[in-house]
Amino acid sequence: MTSFGSIRWVLLALAGLVVAAAVSVAASQLVSQRIGLAAAPVSAGKELAPQHDSGNAHKGGGEAQAHPRTTTTTTTTTTATAPPTTTTAPPTATTAPTTTTPPPAPASGGSQGEPPDD
Repeated sequence: MTSFGSIRWVLLALAGLVVAAAVSVAASQLVSQRIGLAAAPVSAGKELAPQHDSGNAHKGGGEAQAHPRTTTTTTTTTTATAPPTTTTAPPTATTAPTTTTPPPAPASGGSQGEPPDD
């Protein structure tokens, strides 16, 4: 093997190592990104939760509530009815099937097309 061939193989091996390192760094960067629920901080839904009541109005010495809460409860009652039942009477009588056989063909004593001899 010549020295030019050896140098070419060494350069190809080094290029392979550089490509492998670049792919592993890119994959590491892709995996370390925070997406979905992991990207949202814990306090992200805090404004969606109902406000905690400090309880001052219930102690008697505090101010009256500016907006009293009204609770409305709706009750829905569903009644299921059973479908009507139907019964069918069994057949009263059955008749046996009848079999009919055709009458036998007349025997001919001659050739076809000629009337039989009497």
